Amino acid sequence: MTLGIHPKDSRILYAASSEGRFFRSGDSGEVWTKVGTRMSNADTKVLMAHPVHADTLYAGTGGGILKTVDGGMSWRSTNSGITNSNISAIAVAPSHSGVLYVGTYGGGIARSRDGGASWVPVDTGLSSHDVGALAIDPTDADRVYAGAYGGIFRTTNGGANWSEVKGLPSMAICSLFIDRSNPVLLYATTTGDGKAFKSTNGGDTWEEIRFGFPRTGGCGLAMVPVDPTILYASAYYGSTIGMAKSTDVGETWQKDAADYRVFGRVWQETAVLTIDPADSNTLYAASFAGIFKSTNRGATWVRIASAPRGLETLVLDPTSPNTIYGQGGSVSGDGRGAFKSTDGGKSWKLINSGLADPGSVRSLMVDPTDSNTLYVGTTRGVFRSTNGGESWVATGSKELIDDPLKVNAPRP
Repeated sequence: MTLGIHPKDSRILYAASSEGRFFRSGDSGEVWTKVGTRMSNADTKVLMAHPVHADTLYAGTGGGILKTVDGGMSWRSTNSGITNSNISAIAVAPSHSGVLYVGTYGGGIARSRDGGASWVPVDTGLSSHDVGALAIDPTDADRVYAGAYGGIFRTTNGGANWSEVKGLPSMAICSLFIDRSNPVLLYATTTGDGKAFKSTNGGDTWEEIRFGFPRTGGCGLAMVPVDPTILYASAYYGSTIGMAKSTDVGETWQKDAADYRVFGRVWQETAVLTIDPADSNTLYAASFAGIFKSTNRGATWVRIASAPRGLETLVLDPTSPNTIYGQGGSVSGDGRGAFKSTDGGKSWKLINSGLADPGSVRSLMVDPTDSNTLYVGTTRGVFRSTNGGESWVATGSKELIDDPLKVNAPRP
């Protein structure tokens, strides 16, 4: 299930289930209304908000594309011209919000210039029609990159024709992202073999990122949003799972030689990385070895708490970074459910009062406009707290228990 919060009114919530049902709440989840009609085979994979009109959303499903213009009160199919309904990606052009592209599994790419009212296939030049990633140049709606199972393709004319970028072996691309402050800088990662690539000229040429150590997997590459020159990558150091950092857009990489033992334990088995929204130098990491903190962008780490171990989510209160919430699921080493720290992670307490099944908590989110309001998604439904997690109440719809909730707040 996916959950979205209205970017201008946090009381309005949207939810889409794997069975093609859509819901809207106008009172922060107290009451949910089912809207739209159920589509067959409508596993919702993408829920995308319009960048300008907050009440307009697009849903990409296994049964096609749905659109709402009234905040989810009503939905309609917008599949005119779509030849393959198995939608895997949706991208809205930042520079022209009426221009959209969708990627499909097995059906290539389609484009709309009228906000999704009509679509045309734009497949000329694609040698692979399994498209899993799309990235649009933030300044040019006609310049688009597509990551497919056969490599990376580029168009400069709105999809009229595509060309496969040169210098890359044929491979499955699992992520593709653009530096919005410098649109000619792109990164791509591959599945399985751990390779990553970078282009500094808008995709004309690509070079493999040389880490200097084995990678654990293709998609383990992340860019710090507030400083895109900083990248993190997962890695293997011998038999130890670790992480490395680059401060020069991937040209050179460093592992924590001075504090290697602690550094290696940070990334033992499962780890979650969170960046302090008020201070990009401060990072938190959670693993089965405990909770770790770095105040120098990952150069060195200190374990600040031995428990709870095995957290799967770390969320910092945007108004009070010393307040941190954690979520541990069925594999958590020290209890299950929701956790809270008010001293920067040094001590933690369980905050499960009112949760029907703490072990089924799968996601946690803090309301960006009211940090006392939290939501958790569970296999038993969506729960809400208005007192910083001290107590929880079910949000009222039994139909919201189809599957674990995946929280994705739409971008304004």
